[in-house]
Amino acid sequence: MRCTSFLFALLCLVLLCAQPALADSLTDAETAIGRRDYVSALNILRPLAEQGDATAQFQLGHLWATGSGVPQDNAEAAKWYLSAAVRGYVRAQATAGEMYAEGKGVQRDPAEAVRWYRKAAERMCAPAMVALGVMYAEGKGVRKDQAEALRWWQQAANIGDLRARDLIRKARAQANGAPLLPADEVRTLASRTQSSTDEITSGAISSGKTLRRPQSGSALRQKPA
Repeated sequence: MRCTSFLFALLCLVLLCAQPALADSLTDAETAIGRRDYVSALNILRPLAEQGDATAQFQLGHLWATGSGVPQDNAEAAKWYLSAAVRGYVRAQATAGEMYAEGKGVQRDPAEAVRWYRKAAERMCAPAMVALGVMYAEGKGVRKDQAEALRWWQQAANIGDLRARDLIRKARAQANGAPLLPADEVRTLASRTQSSTDEITSGAISSGKTLRRPQSGSALRQKPA
């Protein structure tokens, strides 16, 4: 019994000590990305990603998606994004929705896109809310439902998403049985929402802010659920 208690205490101590080291490694990777030293970033991120760290997996996916330090490869990016998504990483879940909606690195699957968008949207991810609303507006992966589209856009607007407010304004301007939005406008606004490599990668997606590609070591970390 004493041996078991000692081993448990030792394990807890190891885990407590590992957390600061992990945080330091991720900070070093962010710094390397900020100065465009992608080789160093990859050397830091790859082992952590292979060990199952969702933040490292998401960052590694971003490097593959953008061809930063490696040949651009959507399939490899999708592998790492999905690994992070299944571990509950909100930004990765939103990105997974985009991948399946657009067929980036995976076979296009609107229903699967909706599933991932919904997971992120239910955790207050505004870009995912907007994208999910677009899926309802266009009837892709779900039954077409204008009211449901507006509901998700309204939720995003309530936490400050300007694109959602624009979609609501345009939708409410429609009258006399006209379509919710012209298809080209829906796709244009959706493309602004669904850009994981340029908007869903710097650090505020879980709070609903518009995001950009990291430029100077901006934090990409987020604790998985």
